[in-house]
Amino acid sequence: MAQEQSTLPLFQFQNLRLSEIHHVVTKRGGGVSKGNYESLNLGDHVDDNPDAVKENRRRLTQQFLGHQICFPNQTHSTNVQVVVDGSHQMPIEDCDALITNIPNLPIGILTADCVPILLFDPEKRVVGAVHAGWRGTVGKILSKTVLEMKNTFGVSPKTIMAGIGPSISPEVYEVGEEVVEQVVQTLGEGLIRSEGERHYFNLWEANRRQLNDLGVRNDNIEIAEICTYQRYKEFFSARRLGLKSGRFASVIMLNS
Repeated sequence: MAQEQSTLPLFQFQNLRLSEIHHVVTKRGGGVSKGNYESLNLGDHVDDNPDAVKENRRRLTQQFLGHQICFPNQTHSTNVQVVVDGSHQMPIEDCDALITNIPNLPIGILTADCVPILLFDPEKRVVGAVHAGWRGTVGKILSKTVLEMKNTFGVSPKTIMAGIGPSISPEVYEVGEEVVEQVVQTLGEGLIRSEGERHYFNLWEANRRQLNDLGVRNDNIEIAEICTYQRYKEFFSARRLGLKSGRFASVIMLNS
């Protein structure tokens, strides 16, 4: 990923630095929140000061020319919502992935260890934002999002560009036996690394495979390979800081 010039410390995927879209992945700095939420907490559901979150979101909105960002009310579901116009009720309830073909309508998701994934199809001009924790990954929310892009807008997976963002890495993402069983049953072998009684889940590879299985080309997929747990001073990490800590955003918008 390459750092973007901004008043906020933002990052962008190299493969999504295209004139047709604008996207950002926020870091922790540049906001007004305090304590465990320091400083650019964008989550309004984690008991931070509401006024601080409002100001932080205003600063992020400036990156999208003042256009209101559409966020879902994430529930670790596999529900995908097509956003059809800018007057859509926000936040969108019980949903963990958004797609749209509306220009100047930024869509985004919030994370703090789970995997944020941004999608863009340059042929049909459709964008997507996906939140994939272990439940979403096992439930194949990314596959469902790509299929929704295909079914609703006629997108060919072969032309989709994808960015798999900062999230907890396979080196440190320890999971229990019940998760291991679901991963193997649903996603197959090779995604769990075991050291004695400890098991580690590779969320990055699991989501890359889902894209590949549907025909998304490997050279169209960029994995940030940034571990939020290890780099918690730059990106929020719920495992490192606790559930009552900040969330960072991954946002994408079609330019008009």
